[in-house]
Amino acid sequence: SSVSASAAPSEETDPAKDGKHTLITHKNGTEEWVEINPYLDKNIYDNAGFVYKTPFMCYYENNTKVSCVGAFISKNDDYVDFSELKKSGVDFVVLKLGQRGYSSGDLSLDENFLDNYKRAYDAGLDIGLYFVSAATSTEEAMEEADYVLNTISENSVSVNYPIMLSSEKSGSGKSRTDELEKIPRTNAALTFMKAIEKAGYYPMFYGTKETLIQKYSLGSMIGYEICISETADLPTYPYSFNMWEYDQ
Repeated sequence: SSVSASAAPSEETDPAKDGKHTLITHKNGTEEWVEINPYLDKNIYDNAGFVYKTPFMCYYENNTKVSCVGAFISKNDDYVDFSELKKSGVDFVVLKLGQRGYSSGDLSLDENFLDNYKRAYDAGLDIGLYFVSAATSTEEAMEEADYVLNTISENSVSVNYPIMLSSEKSGSGKSRTDELEKIPRTNAALTFMKAIEKAGYYPMFYGTKETLIQKYSLGSMIGYEICISETADLPTYPYSFNMWEYDQ
């Protein structure tokens, strides 16, 4: 059978309109419509509930605001006045605790972490943490979790928001994890989150829409909450998520 090149796709066959596909952008800038997995919990937010009042995005249900506002903070943000941040309407911060070097594989603390933590705590903000992983095995993932937990206990860090694992790399250099397949990558993430959970904290996984869909086996991560990083007017991530980083 054949179809003429000029025939316009019907809504049923147009991936932009059939409700069964989501658009992802590859690293090289090309776009692709990928099928949405029907077995995963869906994003059930009502887009009409998202209201942007510069610089804050809020979410409303029945005319009641049900969202909190936070900020991701690392040494890249230089000196942050956390008291001013709180006064401006920010409820929580997610502080970068540290990272594993993408080429070296060494574990290190974010240079501003301890100072940021002390001042954020003194300002009365709720505090979450994130760690940038470059684990290539479950053993390395466990090492990363131990590093995070030891840093918390050695410095009496009080955490009442999630501890997030991120594998997003800044910059375009080659990473030791570039060739990692979906399953070992997912297993490493699960190892980290299980260890964080076992220690009595609240694990969360952080990633862009593209990273989550292309690099992880999301069906294996059911039961763990997700923070999506998507710079957009509205989130287009098709699956269930609990936090949205809407702006860099």
